[in-house]
Amino acid sequence: MDALREYVFKDYLLLYALIGGTIYLLAIRHQRQLSFDFEGHWGR
Repeated sequence: MDALREYVFKDYLLLYALIGGTIYLLAIRHQRQLSFDFEGHWGR
């Protein structure tokens, strides 16, 4: 099952995708940074 997921680790938020049994790390953000901008990364 393909999925876009978040994982919280201490003060960090990790965004990753699980596609066909492979994990792709997409971003690591500190809690003080702005939220993820999906449209800015992949367009509309």
